[in-house]
Amino acid sequence: MNNLIEIKKIPRLRFPGFSGKWKKKNLGEIAEVTSSKRVYLSDYVREGIPFFRGKEISELKKGIKNSEVLYIKKSKFIEFKNKFGAPKKGDILITSVGTLGNIYKVNIGYDFYFKDGNLIWLRNLRVNSDFLEISLDFNRKNLLKGVIGSTQKALTIDGIRKIKINLPSLPEQQKIADFLGSVDEWILNLRAQREFLESYKKGIMQRIFSREVRFKDKNGKDFPEPSFAKATAGNWEEKRLGEILEIGNGKNYKHLKVGDVPVFGTGGYMLSVDKALYDGESVLIGRKGTINKPFYYNGKFWTVDTLFYTYNFKNVIPKFISLIFQQINWLKYNEASGVPSLSKATIEKIKVKIPSILEQQKISNFLTSIDNLINLKQQQLAGAEQWKKGLMQGLFV
Repeated sequence: MNNLIEIKKIPRLRFPGFSGKWKKKNLGEIAEVTSSKRVYLSDYVREGIPFFRGKEISELKKGIKNSEVLYIKKSKFIEFKNKFGAPKKGDILITSVGTLGNIYKVNIGYDFYFKDGNLIWLRNLRVNSDFLEISLDFNRKNLLKGVIGSTQKALTIDGIRKIKINLPSLPEQQKIADFLGSVDEWILNLRAQREFLESYKKGIMQRIFSREVRFKDKNGKDFPEPSFAKATAGNWEEKRLGEILEIGNGKNYKHLKVGDVPVFGTGGYMLSVDKALYDGESVLIGRKGTINKPFYYNGKFWTVDTLFYTYNFKNVIPKFISLIFQQINWLKYNEASGVPSLSKATIEKIKVKIPSILEQQKISNFLTSIDNLINLKQQQLAGAEQWKKGLMQGLFV
């Protein structure tokens, strides 16, 4: 038997009408594995044919348009295209330096060229290009087996040619690619819905806190002024944070036993212990390290020394303070030249605008409902991605 073609077991999941075993082949058997021709500095221009490196290709796959794309002379591109060919729809590019093994199936409808040495080019495919892209992505670890170099790691054309891939018949390749394509559409739609809600929340929060958007009470009337002082224009009172809440310090937890009380650091949850530093609603903000990601928590918890917590709220509700904290540019108050740091004194002096308790509650409930939708979409997205992962493991061998 040809040592380049081996018989492989059938996948666990199979579409009706397909049978038989998959065959294992080298990439060099099913595609021409090559790269681009050298482009020199003198060929770069301000406008012309887009010239991609590995970074831009990776961003294209994510749907990101990079503003730092280089361009080469159109005459040079035409010369290369006529002599050596140029990437076209269905071809596959693989990042070969930097972030290794990112797969991109060309699907843009305009001319471009790419940097030699940065990307390996699979063309003249003798398999379904969608199936090949999915299979290479799924078995990315196999691509990385061909990495050379100790400090500057890279993939090589010769190494890629020898990578083995399992293949069913062309009709089955098409069936698998079409099905997973529809799954990807579903995932992209869920991601777009989540991103829309996140964008909407960000925009509406800006309009609420600039008082461009105002809420009414249950009778359709304006909310009363804040009760703690004479209100400024728009019925929102300016207060220092130190006037409406207290800030607590985190402490060492290592003397505690394992339990069910979460310990939080600036990076989030760390572990659980048997005692609580505080029990109730609080907004937590980094003292050192990650100082720009405050978060709300309700219940028993412990914080380490690098994380402040808030308590003893006066005429404000913690949920609303959480929203206020999301509007603050915390890095503006950084007090260190090295690791970002905040102090109690600095936080306490920050001025914020506060409406009445009733209006705070209305705003908090409204934005919490949006958060609940975002969380639902995130859960649906995570479930869909996990389901796809399970499908992939069953559909491929």
